[in-house]
Amino acid sequence: MTIELPSKGRAGDVADRPIVLSRGRLLLEIRLPIGSADGKYNFLIVNKSKKVHKTAEATARTEDHVTRLKVALDTSGLFPGDYTLGVMEQGLDGSTNGLVNLLR
Repeated sequence: MTIELPSKGRAGDVADRPIVLSRGRLLLEIRLPIGSADGKYNFLIVNKSKKVHKTAEATARTEDHVTRLKVALDTSGLFPGDYTLGVMEQGLDGSTNGLVNLLR
């Protein structure tokens, strides 16, 4: 599954269109905003109470002018519901990137 994150100026676009993930073992390709650096990133899924439920570390690489982050994630242990996705470059303060809905 491919998730395209908008540039910071368009962050509201993600909230308008939640990302829907199925429960199970997933391989996600996250396309980072234009200008994102290659390197190590932390990926996390957080609930409404700000509790982190899943984390992963991956290395982003730019190919064909697109910076991609490939993340293997097992969501089978998460309860269905609304979560927030966070992608943060290691060593920097991160931000949340949008609402994630897990299928029942």
